[in-house]
Amino acid sequence: GEAPRPRAQVAAPPPPSDPAQIVAAADRARTIRALAALEAAAAGDLPFLAEHAALTDILPGDASLGGIASAARSGVPTLAQLRADFDSAANRARKLSEQDSDDGWNWLRQSFAGIVEFAPSQLVVRNTDTIRTARRQLAIGDVRGAAAAVSALSGKAGDAYVVWRKQALDRAKLESALRELNDRLLSAAAINGRSG
Repeated sequence: GEAPRPRAQVAAPPPPSDPAQIVAAADRARTIRALAALEAAAAGDLPFLAEHAALTDILPGDASLGGIASAARSGVPTLAQLRADFDSAANRARKLSEQDSDDGWNWLRQSFAGIVEFAPSQLVVRNTDTIRTARRQLAIGDVRGAAAAVSALSGKAGDAYVVWRKQALDRAKLESALRELNDRLLSAAAINGRSG
């Protein structure tokens, strides 16, 4: 075979000599560690008050952190939990759609259930399509899109999703705030790291 090639040596940047640069670098590192801890804690469904408070102490008055204070106190369901809860809400919504669409003949349909197949009402079809759209949005991780889709359910079927929709919007708001914080703080750290 071939003789191994020597690896190029990459010199580490010289350590900062200015005390202000050292303090600034330490502050950036502390901020990034606090953000990482917040993101890790917020990925679950439990409250994350301590992690939220740690980053809020570093960034007092930050609008993104203020916007997720409620989520930090109570926690929000994970995407996996929202997906699991979606199906039970869908079953309730289907039943409510069928009840809403009672044209006076539901008693007859129920009497012949399993023997004769009846075409579903327009309300049931429309709500089934809406739920299918929401399920697709949720499958690709678009929690906000899924919540928007179920808000279009007609009749009492929307009642089956009231709690789920609130929880989904809470998760979407949290994820959006974390993305904004991450983008802003990491780009600021990169810029400051190059200049200082």
